[in-house]
This record gives sequence, C-alpha cells and structure tokens, in this order.
Amino acid sequence: MSSTSKPTDRTADGLIEVEFEITDPAYFFVGLSERESCRVQLEEMIHLADGTLIEFFSGRECSRTAIRERADATTGIDSARIVHEGQNGVLFRLAVSGRCIVETIEGAGGIPESLAATDGDGRVTAQVPRGTDSTAVVGAVLETHPNTSLVAHRQLDASMPSFSPWGVREVLREQVTDRQWEVLRTAYRHGYFERPRAHTGEEIAEMLGISSATFSQNLRAAMRNVLIVAIEDGAVDSA
Repeated sequence: MSSTSKPTDRTADGLIEVEFEITDPAYFFVGLSERESCRVQLEEMIHLADGTLIEFFSGRECSRTAIRERADATTGIDSARIVHEGQNGVLFRLAVSGRCIVETIEGAGGIPESLAATDGDGRVTAQVPRGTDSTAVVGAVLETHPNTSLVAHRQLDASMPSFSPWGVREVLREQVTDRQWEVLRTAYRHGYFERPRAHTGEEIAEMLGISSATFSQNLRAAMRNVLIVAIEDGAVDSA
C-alpha cells in the first residue's frame, strides 16, 4: 500500500499491524546502515527524568568510527557511546533530544514492534490495539515524518496477544524509577547475572558513577518491582 492510500480502520475487529518504510539517510539508523552496508536495529528505549531519550541500537559490521561520525552529523543526537562489542556485533547507546518515530507511534496510541534498517532501507512496524484508531496512528507518523511511507496496513489474527514483547517491556519499565532501570539494564548488559560474572557490582557501580551501596540498593529494588509485576498484583517500591 502506498503512502497516499487511506487505510480502513478495522481495529474493532482485531489487531492492526502497520509498517512504514524510511529511506532518508538523515535518519541515523538508515544513514548508518547505508554507509556501512549493514543492519542496524533498535533494541531498547529509556526515558530519563530530565527529558532525555536513551536509545540502544545493535549493529552488525558497524565500525566505531562510523557510529560516532553519523551521530555527530545527525540533528537531535547529543552523544553516542559504545556499550559492548563482540562477535555478534556492537551495542551502542545514543542520547537523543529530537523526537523519534517510535515516540510518535506511542503518542498516537500504537505499540512499536521493531525498528531496523538494512543497507539504507529502514522499516518500522507497530501494532494498533483494539479501541485505538489506526488511521490516527498512521496520520501522526506521516505528518510528523513526511519522508516516511506506509507500506502495509494489515489485520492480525484476533487470537494474537494485544501487545508485543516491546509492549511488555514498556509495562515493566513503568514500574521502576529511571535510576533503578539504568542500574538493572547496565548490570544485565555487562554480565552481572552471568556465572561467572563478567563484571562485579563494584565495577558496574564505577561505570555508573555511584557507590556500591547505591548500586546494590537500586538493583534489589528494581528486581523486586519487576517481579511484583510479573508474579503478583501490588504496589511497587519507589525507593
């Protein structure tokens, strides 16, 4: 379906999935994938209390130099930092002040599923849950991101879950503070939960610029709050 076609809202009959294409290299993930002839994929987003958006991308066959240069050349990206580099590629962190397409989808009531680009061809997919107008989600994206095209608007099996794994992660994310989430994520990314541990609590605390006691306190609180959501109903610990 082209971007000029007007989709029919069938959300009341079941889930709708929409897919957008972005080939404009001004978008960081599109431009990087084109330059490096690689695949770049958004793995996670975190909203900090100061309004900064943190995005974690994975990239296969992406060089450190290309990541930093593309970040420097992209409006709305304040900083870029390599988090991990291994055989499966590189994981890097962006601090973003500009509005991204995923935020637009969420603001219109959609649930992002994936955002990735391969060799300069970017694709963004999202689900529209029951009770949400899919045309509003599509309209918000096309208006805010005029270089984006709608390429699919499809009905999903009504028996499918009402939200994607990304949605589950967002539900869990709402139950912990920004500091707790940063501590939990950093501990996980740096192998704290592996056996043997890739990094100790003291080392991760140093990475975060906090004391070991603060690291332990926030890690325990984050894990407790996530388990409360996963296992039982109840109030979370805001400590």
